Amino acid sequence: MKSIRKFTRSKTFTLLLLFIFMVVLFTAVSAGRYLTAKNMKAILNGMVLVAFLAIGEAFLLILGYLDLSVGYLGTLAAFVCCMTLANWNIPWWLALILALCTGGLGGFLNSMMVTKLKFQAFIATLAMSSICQGLTYIINGGRACPLKSKEIIFLGSGTIGGFLPFGIVVALVFLIVYGVILAKTKFGRSIYLCGGNAQAARLAGLHPQKYVVAMFINCGCLASISGLMYAARQKSIMVGGIANNQFTGITAAILGGISFGGGSGNMFGCFLGLCILNGFDVGMTVLGVASYVKTIFSGLLLIAALLFDNFTSARAKRAQLAATKAGKAAGA
Repeated sequence: MKSIRKFTRSKTFTLLLLFIFMVVLFTAVSAGRYLTAKNMKAILNGMVLVAFLAIGEAFLLILGYLDLSVGYLGTLAAFVCCMTLANWNIPWWLALILALCTGGLGGFLNSMMVTKLKFQAFIATLAMSSICQGLTYIINGGRACPLKSKEIIFLGSGTIGGFLPFGIVVALVFLIVYGVILAKTKFGRSIYLCGGNAQAARLAGLHPQKYVVAMFINCGCLASISGLMYAARQKSIMVGGIANNQFTGITAAILGGISFGGGSGNMFGCFLGLCILNGFDVGMTVLGVASYVKTIFSGLLLIAALLFDNFTSARAKRAQLAATKAGKAAGA
């Protein structure tokens, strides 16, 4: 009973109600055209690319950091994969590893600028984004590069049983695995502690900088997977790649209850944030709303997510302050 009461007071429960309300609203407005198996599949399929970005950003946000390079870093990693397959004739799995290493290296360089050079994460990753954008133009002259691997193409375009896209399965597995790591392991608890109170983490014998480095590398590797999924769907990679998806990943994480202040949030909330964003996008498409209008609403959703984060953070601080005062009064 206590756990149920706690859940009903959480951000996650609020998000679940919001998602249900959105589904009911779009179903009513569209005269039942929204709530179909095809549209529900489209919602899940639409979140695949963003899911990997959202997971990486979520872990960094819990630590109190942000990565603005994931869009072009993931695109660069996909270019590395496609170019090596096209020019070096190497096995597909080796090209996949090179792509992951590219993303991991970008994440590592981001972490060094943040932890060693003491740059603000916003500035450091923005600079890395510009570098990656320039490199994608240089390595292929600004032209698209075809993906010559049936195995990798299956990751983004293949289906299970001729109906369920394989990419959805991969994305859901990643969400579950990272959710378990965050909620049920010592590593996950350490991330919460480092993000919520770095000084307390140090006193507990942890090294917050090591977690920051690890999570920046993790974010870069997940960006690489997102870039590869995009290339697998398009059967090629273009210079723009997944650049337009990076803010969607941040929006999904924040909308899903991951606090900008660090120290709070979970993967189920992140999943609900993804469902809300993609459900909203599919709903707008069903209603025939123009794409540029959907872009405006996407920006408004980010603002709403930030306002929601500010509201819940302020409420949590007030509750903590009230509990502290009550404790002091009881002690007196």
